[in-house]
Amino acid sequence: MNIVKGVADLIRRTSAGHTGESYSLQAQKFSPPGPRIRFSDVGDEAIVNTLWERYEKVDDKVEKMRLLHVFIKQFVIAYKDWEPVNSGILLESTSVESLSSADDVVVGCSAGHPVEVIRVLIEEVTQLSSLVTELNTDMGQSSTDLSGASAKLFITSEGFFILDALKIITRSLYNCRVFGYYGGIQKLTALMKGAVVELKTISGALSADESLSDSAVEKIKLLQQILTYVVSIIYIFIDLGSNIDKKDELFCSLVGFISHADAPIISSNSSKVLSTEARLHWRQKAIVSVMEAGGLNWLVELLRVIRRFSLKELLMDDSLHYLCLKILSLALSANSRGQNHFKSIGGLEVLLDGFGFPSNYAKNYSNFVLADGFRDDKPLQKIFQLHILSLEVLREAVFGNVNNLQFLCENGRVHKFANSFCSPAFLLQDLGREKDFAGRHAVGMPGLDIQENENHTKPDPVVVSDSLPSRASFSDFWNNYVVMLSRGLCSFLLVPEGSKSLNVQVSSGRVALPVSSAYYELSIKWVMRVLFTIFPCIKTCSSQNELPGYLRVFVSTLQNTVLNAFRNLLSSSPMSLEIFHEEGIWDLIFSENFFYFESGSDESAGQIFAYTEKSEISSASRSTGKLDNSRVERI
Repeated sequence: MNIVKGVADLIRRTSAGHTGESYSLQAQKFSPPGPRIRFSDVGDEAIVNTLWERYEKVDDKVEKMRLLHVFIKQFVIAYKDWEPVNSGILLESTSVESLSSADDVVVGCSAGHPVEVIRVLIEEVTQLSSLVTELNTDMGQSSTDLSGASAKLFITSEGFFILDALKIITRSLYNCRVFGYYGGIQKLTALMKGAVVELKTISGALSADESLSDSAVEKIKLLQQILTYVVSIIYIFIDLGSNIDKKDELFCSLVGFISHADAPIISSNSSKVLSTEARLHWRQKAIVSVMEAGGLNWLVELLRVIRRFSLKELLMDDSLHYLCLKILSLALSANSRGQNHFKSIGGLEVLLDGFGFPSNYAKNYSNFVLADGFRDDKPLQKIFQLHILSLEVLREAVFGNVNNLQFLCENGRVHKFANSFCSPAFLLQDLGREKDFAGRHAVGMPGLDIQENENHTKPDPVVVSDSLPSRASFSDFWNNYVVMLSRGLCSFLLVPEGSKSLNVQVSSGRVALPVSSAYYELSIKWVMRVLFTIFPCIKTCSSQNELPGYLRVFVSTLQNTVLNAFRNLLSSSPMSLEIFHEEGIWDLIFSENFFYFESGSDESAGQIFAYTEKSEISSASRSTGKLDNSRVERI
């Protein structure tokens, strides 16, 4: 089975053909803890210190457990907004030998927390893993099963506070070193494994036309909450000091302190102190730790489970899906050994299967159930952003790796990728056909209206809604979305770094990785084959050579982005023209599939590109359907 493959092989493998690889995926142990840290006797920290001392002094097991939970709850309250100082003597670059004597004590938790506290939290994760296996996932059992009920009660009343505390400690470099040194990642991976296995059991027992019982819904909700915690902790552990930008907030507003509903996920601003070099060095070691613990295997399996539930009209938590993809993007970036391992466990198939939307999504949209019990107000925006992120992860999984890219060229996968690439546009078309989709506000895009009106004319779906401010309009969102999607496709190519017209660096903190000429050639061939499939697919949406406005934006943006990328490639390597010739570049550019739609009026063109001042396509096209002849001449 894919899920049990590769962890041992991962350690033995070597990355052939990539000298100077930035990520050395060899087994490395975390440095032992440096100076000891103890709580101070001032302010809120003094309260935490008192509770910790009480816990340490008690011998009775029951009372000790009770005091531990009291301590953890107070710890979460005291350090909820904690921002560690990741600098000074606690940096990993500092000589551990010179700081590890018994006399080296740091008073106060400005940079980290006592080792003893972190070790206790790690052991509590083991307890949570045991409780997860006790959750009764037999669909026929009563929801009043005592073992499962007691496990659920403990997880909801105490377990989430433990995970809250772990999210706090992983903001600190010192704490992360301690957490890794004492096997914290292995414990988290075991917890993730247990929760994923339970979800797989539920999914496997659910037939296509069977509705979920109330007890099953509750179990799914609980398992999702646990998994959301686990993957968010792993994400913070890897991307130490990262900040949540506006795009992330779309997903992460609910990722965080479940025990404090009003507190969203908090990322430390410590990156302002921690140097880029130190962050990158830590990220390398953290990724190795996660991979060797089997973390990538279970992230892939979790994506499989998410896909299975979506096919059964049960939507999993968007933030869980989002964080899985974010971790994979970090783990696979410039990491050929990780790419090979990812392919060996079936990761490429999972990404490709999950890249598009289920064929029944539009028809059954209103019937989809959110397992967390409530609806969000921006489902389409979220699913489109996940589409972009999935494309980014797929790029990271194959970039520079000839074998992995060759995988995408085989067995009809080019056609599958092309259909999935266009699936958002097809989704909008399908939604417009649904009679029960009149309430646009229900999906967070009241500006979307692609049904025919009384005069049998099709209103432009990118018209700004009166009920939304212009900055939040569907038109703005769609313009930005298609730019990112087009750039994502072209990012599979090796575009010169000096290019100003196309920015394809889709991952932050990327380290340059040597790319072979074989990949360079194959990437051109693959993108050309994808384009030969994409444009005929889009043409099927036209009616008498006329496209809806949102599709004209899609086509025009894709054309301009592709031509810019091809121009940059040819400018840097004229020899690549032979590869383009072999793949039929002229047949593509001068075919009716590339020029099939009618040019709109200046008024409609201006409407389509109303938001182009915030995108790079504004300089590339001033009217829909018109291409810059100079670009063609360069080719």
